[in-house]
Amino acid sequence: MGFFNNAKLEPTPELAPLTKERIKATLEASSWSYHVDSDGDIGSGWDHGVIWFFTYGNQAEILQVRGIWDGKLSPDDLPQALDVVNEWNCDRLFPKGLCPDQRRGPAPGDL
Repeated sequence: MGFFNNAKLEPTPELAPLTKERIKATLEASSWSYHVDSDGDIGSGWDHGVIWFFTYGNQAEILQVRGIWDGKLSPDDLPQALDVVNEWNCDRLFPKGLCPDQRRGPAPGDL
């Protein structure tokens, strides 16, 4: 046996289009609080940061989830953080991690 076989698969129902309303409904179904900013972007806060849900594309058909950690690193920890993030990005396709100089702002990561 194995994971793949020659069995006929039944067609799956078509997915509903991606909409901001579906994103909000999904968050509400999980009892997660969220807010909508003046641009219509959806954000939600968790223990140590904020997660944003963006839609892109000609028909807003692309979902991007971006997390921003609100922690602070000491200047002495920055080289080690850069090493960890660079290793992570080399070994994994996603989520992408960034470790900018914190004097310039927060450190985002894309899912």
